[in-house]
This record gives sequence, C-alpha cells and structure tokens, in this order.
Amino acid sequence: ANYCDAQGCKQWVEHILMETYIPRCSDANLCRIFEAASFRHSEKLFIFSAKEIASRTNPQEILKGIDNELLEKFHQATKPKRAQGKPGATVASGHEDGQIRFWDCGTGECLRILKTTPDHSTQKKAAVLALHFSPDGTLIISAQDNLCQLWDIESGSCIRVLDGGHTKIITSCVFSPDGALVATGAQDNNAILWPIVTPASSRTLAGHTQSVNSVAFSHDGAMLATASSDHSVLLWTTVTGTCLRVLSIAQNKIGHAAAVNCVAFSPNSCLLCSCSDDCTAKVWNAESGELVRSIRGEFGQIRCAIFSPYSASLALASANRTISLYEPQSGLFRKHLQGHSDAVNAIVYSLDNTSGDDPVLVSASDDCTCRVWDPLNGNCLHTLEDPHTSLVFNLVKALSFRPPLSV
Repeated sequence: ANYCDAQGCKQWVEHILMETYIPRCSDANLCRIFEAASFRHSEKLFIFSAKEIASRTNPQEILKGIDNELLEKFHQATKPKRAQGKPGATVASGHEDGQIRFWDCGTGECLRILKTTPDHSTQKKAAVLALHFSPDGTLIISAQDNLCQLWDIESGSCIRVLDGGHTKIITSCVFSPDGALVATGAQDNNAILWPIVTPASSRTLAGHTQSVNSVAFSHDGAMLATASSDHSVLLWTTVTGTCLRVLSIAQNKIGHAAAVNCVAFSPNSCLLCSCSDDCTAKVWNAESGELVRSIRGEFGQIRCAIFSPYSASLALASANRTISLYEPQSGLFRKHLQGHSDAVNAIVYSLDNTSGDDPVLVSASDDCTCRVWDPLNGNCLHTLEDPHTSLVFNLVKALSFRPPLSV
C-alpha cells in the first residue's frame, strides 16, 4: 500500500510538472529537472523535459556543462522517430561518397544502394552532385565531375556515359518531360542538350559568363531555363537552342544581385522561380519575363526552389536551415519547416498522387541528413537514414523522386 501510495504521489508530481511548470520554467530550472529525472530514472519526465529543451531557442546553451553520457541520452530521447507507414514513393539521394541511395518515403527504409564507382576500382570516388529520374521511372542519370552516367535502375548497370561536352564540373542534370533529352549545366559556363532517344549530336547553349548552377525544362519541354553565378537567368528554346530572354539586373533592372542557385517552373509552366545568394527568390512570368513577385524573408542565401506539383505553392530551401512554403498568388508564407541543423541544399516533392495519398516533401542538408515532411501540417514524418551505413560526414548533394511506373 505504501508503495502504491508512493507511486501515485510520484505520478501526480510528474503530471503537475509536465502540465503546468516545465512549459513555463526558466532554462536553468528546466536543465535541473532534466538532470534530476535522469538521476531518479523517471523516464516519462526525462523524455518530456528533453523534448522541451529541444523545442527552445538555444538548447545547446541550456545543456552547457552536462556530461557526455547525459548528452547522449538527450540526443536519443529527441531523435526523430521513423514512421512505420505503408510503402510509398521512392526518392533517390546522391552522396559525397559517390553512391546513390534509393529510399521508400512511406517506411523510411533504404531500399538499395547503387555504387557509381565499383569498390575494386582504383578511380577516385567522385561525389554525385546531381541526379534525375527519367519520366518513365526506369532510368536515372547522375552527374560526377565533368560527365554524366545513365543507369538502368532494375539492373543497376551504366548503359551510357555523356562525356566530351563539359570541361568542368557538372552542377545540374535533368531529363526533358518526354525523356528524349537530357540538359546539363556546368562550371564551364555552358549548358548542353543531349539527345537520348535519337543519335543526333549534342547542342551547347553558350550565353552565361560564369558557372551554370541549375537547369530546368518547362513542363511542355519547349523551353529550358538556366541559372548562373553571373546573376542572370536565361530562357532558351529547346528546338533550336536560341536564347529567348535574359532575366538580369543588366537587362531589366529587377534581376538578382548575386549568384542564382536554382530555377524551377510552375506545373503549368506559366511561372518561373529563381533563387539566389542575394537572399531573395523571384517569381517571373515565363512568357513575358515580367517580375510577378520578389520574395525576401529571414532566409540567408536561398539554395533551392520548387513548385508543388499539385498546387501553386512554392517551397524555398535556405542556408538558415529552414524550408519555407510560400503562396505566390497571395504573397504570404504558409509554413516554415524547421528541423535541420545546417543549410538545406535540395528539396523535392513526391510525384505520384494517383493513390490519393497526400504529397510529401523531402529535403537534404549539410547536416548529412534527409528529412521527409508533410507539407500540409509541417510535421517531419521521419529522417532517412541507413542503419547499416553511417551517413556522418557523407553530405547529401542531390535528390530526385521516381515517377510512378507505367503498368
């Protein structure tokens, strides 16, 4: 009876602390409760106080001075739990170690690892800086150094190498919507259109004066947008390779004031978004070249932008560790997704909405993690991590969602 009374009293005290005191207490008192809960083996109170610390502005400062063992317990208690959902869309991530990993975004499991350089090879393992699935989901192209490799996903074999075009590192590669072309951009200031279906020769698009950092096809494949460190965005016709329009301060006084990192078309190709090291993103009318919106927030450099395939919302990934969801029509931010501990470099939306499932957003960061988000409520569903292979110090350089396979 005394034991039951003591346990009841303990639970009552824990309840009072968690419901009324901990959410309002000072950082110093919160740290004392956290340490006491560990010492007294109060698991419920320990986890609750650890999560409260993690939610505050500066958890590192709160935990300053605690021993390494308790710090490790804190990280275990606050580590995002992997969602055990049903199988979902497949996303590929390109890594600094030259590997491509395929993930199931429904379960968070690593399905497969494709090594772009064999283990027995004497070649240096070059980082996968860009990758993209073919529209039918059977192929994937990866960019390493100054060449691209085309992979058959089922067999894992390289079926073609695109080389001899670029003289410096390739920064971006994408399939055209019909799969007939691949566009690449590189640090040699050029973009190249490579025929994949026909034996025609490649076409070099020369117009930038500094590195081409991003290439994107319009959704009808008629136009290609290129973004460059020369602060400009160029629009090209894919049929003739002619430059249609220049979006820059030099041309229209409303362009970017620093390197442009990424370009992306809206689902109907009416809008084009560009984002830059000048801490802004700009939304353009793709047909006329008129500026529709100039977006500035507490971003730092904006590394990547992508439109939702199912709505007009725009996701922006920034150096300040945040993914911001923006509505171009209203000019308002809908949500800010926070969880990464370093700059976010790549973001992609799932492509398959035929099952009725809500879309997910995947992000890759300099903190060496990928996170899967629910863009509707802003929750992090899980972190993609391979339990058999440490991703520590193995930066994720690129992401691409696999389109649904034809039946």
